Amino acid sequence: MRTRTTAAAAVMAGVFLAAAGCSSDSGSDAAASSPPPAPSSPSAPASPSAEDQAREQVLAAYAKYAAASDRVQHEGRAPAMGGDEKTYMTDKARTEYQAIGLDMEAEKTRVTGDVVRTPAVTVLDLASTPPRATITACLDVSAIKLVDAAGKPVTTNVQAPRYVQTAALVRDGDGGAWRVDGVTSDRQRTC
Repeated sequence: MRTRTTAAAAVMAGVFLAAAGCSSDSGSDAAASSPPPAPSSPSAPASPSAEDQAREQVLAAYAKYAAASDRVQHEGRAPAMGGDEKTYMTDKARTEYQAIGLDMEAEKTRVTGDVVRTPAVTVLDLASTPPRATITACLDVSAIKLVDAAGKPVTTNVQAPRYVQTAALVRDGDGGAWRVDGVTSDRQRTC
């Protein structure tokens, strides 16, 4: 599952220039040359900005949510609440998350296979109160299958094998944790 994006720092290498010597018209063997410039030292990686740090934290919270959601769907039962869900989900998102598991438990279904997500932070508003972010992700569900308790495939409504999911996130206070506040999927919008 691809949910986390890392930023790489570029390091510049120093360049050495050598000046070629010239012989003088006087026949002297002395070469006139200028000393080579001192090698430049590699640049230190720039510190990530507050916005870059927030983007990484938003993506990390979404990745935790996605992993928990996948786990519930693979197990086909309501999650045992009381873990660390509160650290990356608001109460609203936890209710939605639990409802998915309860529905699957009642229908005696679960999924097999893995969802491939390509999330991107499309909105980041650090000035709002509370700070807000939106992730838009393309979900490739072509490898998953809905099965019953015996493992037999269950017929479902036709949906695109790749569709768009949008997650709203909020941050607790100044510098607090980013948490998923709600997720919507547009199964008719392909990506």
